[in-house]
Amino acid sequence: MLSYLRLDHPNIVKYHATYEDVNKFYFVMELCPKGLFDKGHTIKIFRHSEIKKLVREIIHAMQHYFARKIIHRDIKPENILLQED
Repeated sequence: MLSYLRLDHPNIVKYHATYEDVNKFYFVMELCPKGLFDKGHTIKIFRHSEIKKLVREIIHAMQHYFARKIIHRDIKPENILLQED
């Protein structure tokens, strides 16, 4: 079984499929329209309560990875995506 199939977790973006072109790979994933960086690459301002919730959700996602012996190796603000809710 491929590792992405074991990552069903509310705090991990859902992977759907991969397509390959001559020079490119395309990943079809769940839509997450917002990220920690806006288009101007400036960090967004969050209230203290929002930061606590966000950090807790990141930790839960990382625990889910680690429990499956998967190391993310690229946690950074650009890779933390947010849904509308």
